[in-house]
Amino acid sequence: MTTTRHTPVTEQWPDLFTDLTAEQTASVTGAVANSVLEGWEPTRDNVAALCARATGDLDRATFRARARARAHARSQRRA
Repeated sequence: MTTTRHTPVTEQWPDLFTDLTAEQTASVTGAVANSVLEGWEPTRDNVAALCARATGDLDRATFRARARARAHARSQRRA
C-alpha cells in the first residue's frame, strides 16, 4: 500500500513515529515531502527505513545498500 499525497505519513503509519523526537519526525516528514514532490510514492517499508535512519537504528551504509537493492529490484521487474 502506498500513501496518497493527501495523507501525511505520520497519520498513515503513526506507529512508526512513536519513538521519534519532534526533530526526528520533522526530518523524516520533510524528506518524504520533498521526495513526493519529485513523484515518489513512499511505502510503509520506505518510511520505516527513514525512521530507523533518523534514530540511528540503521546506519548510513546499510540504508544506502537497501535503497540500491530496492532500485535494482524495480529495474529488473520493468525489464
